[in-house]
Amino acid sequence: MDTIKNIAKTYFLNFSNKDISLLEKMFTDDVELRDWNFHGKGIQEVIEINKKIFANNDKILVSPLKIWQVEENLIIADLEIDIGNPKKELVLDILVFEREKIKKIIAYKGN
Repeated sequence: MDTIKNIAKTYFLNFSNKDISLLEKMFTDDVELRDWNFHGKGIQEVIEINKKIFANNDKILVSPLKIWQVEENLIIADLEIDIGNPKKELVLDILVFEREKIKKIIAYKGN
């Protein structure tokens, strides 16, 4: 059985690959996403947000710098995101899991 830390790594890989079908399988039906641009609740809204993000960025490469499993169902990930700009984005993701699926994603943009 995969640990949620490995599931988080797979999530970042699937996001980098812009693989909507695999991402959808990783979410609970009531998944919630909140970042500095978007807030969506429910799998359809979150998938639509992902599609918008992918459409607006030719390249997205998510590189985990460090991943911590803080509780049984909680991951905090320090990420470097390359979208083709000279400066890479620093982002902190908080992932909440339920039965090995992602229930909540909260992302904070760094500097």
